Amino acid sequence: MGERHHQQELIGKGGSGKSPFTFLDFFMKSTLLAMTLTFPPIISLIVIWEFGATTPAIMIGWVMFALFWTFYSLLKLSQRFI
Repeated sequence: MGERHHQQELIGKGGSGKSPFTFLDFFMKSTLLAMTLTFPPIISLIVIWEFGATTPAIMIGWVMFALFWTFYSLLKLSQRFI
């Protein structure tokens, strides 16, 4: 019961009732997230391709790097944005 009352107090403290969420805020955060998740793996793939080092072992390593980068950056960005 006390938790519900606390949630209602937090909702009531909004003042004008405007949400802190705005379209511009959403657009900027989603753009930053897309660039952060996309550019490092793609740039590293281009470097691997240009050096001609596209062996199966290196490509498996690149996939592992891309997955690690995705999870790591999502965890770090979620802590920063929330």
